[in-house]
Amino acid sequence: MRRLITAAAFAITSLALQPEAQAAEDAFPNITNPKQVVESLDVDVLAEIVTQIGGGDVRKHTDQKQKGVSFLDGQTPHNLVLTFCDIEPGKCFGVLMLVVVDNSKLNFTLDTLNQGNKDSAFLTFYREENSKFLVGRVDIVEGGITRRNLGVKIGMFAIEFRETMKRLSSQLSAALPGGFQSASYGHRQPIRALRVPPSVAARMAQQLEQDYKHLLPRRRR
Repeated sequence: MRRLITAAAFAITSLALQPEAQAAEDAFPNITNPKQVVESLDVDVLAEIVTQIGGGDVRKHTDQKQKGVSFLDGQTPHNLVLTFCDIEPGKCFGVLMLVVVDNSKLNFTLDTLNQGNKDSAFLTFYREENSKFLVGRVDIVEGGITRRNLGVKIGMFAIEFRETMKRLSSQLSAALPGGFQSASYGHRQPIRALRVPPSVAARMAQQLEQDYKHLLPRRRR
């Protein structure tokens, strides 16, 4: 199982101790042209950066309705979907980072998901239906972002997802009656995430775009 975690974990720790620019400089040494500024996003750029930060099974999706990249962090599928592509012809100014979690056995309640929103300012939890929920984030690149900073944001999302899910699972386990049941719960109910087809990702992207549209400069809205 490949995890893109080591460098990004270091970057997250560093952010608390030093300026963000320096933390980004220390992370992901394999990113080529790290200081090159990306003005708008495309599938090739995302796939290249995800590969260079250590993502596994990187796949490009070029459906007419929605373009993006999927990859694995360990066994967890992550989806990167190009967003805000209807503002200026030929350009996309945002990327949706998305994990779709199978909730059929986890049984995370709405209260648990709301707790996830409180615990992490970096992630947003959405109840899709009883059998699954979404964990997402949209990053806006309008105005430009370096390739290294884009890689750090993707890596931070993967780490924050995993760590937040651990915390929520632990809190849920602690609430169960009986010491043996609590201790073994996390092992009996592993986190299972789903790959989503481009058509499903497109619908989810449209929903999440509305929550992040205010981050665009006024001239782009």
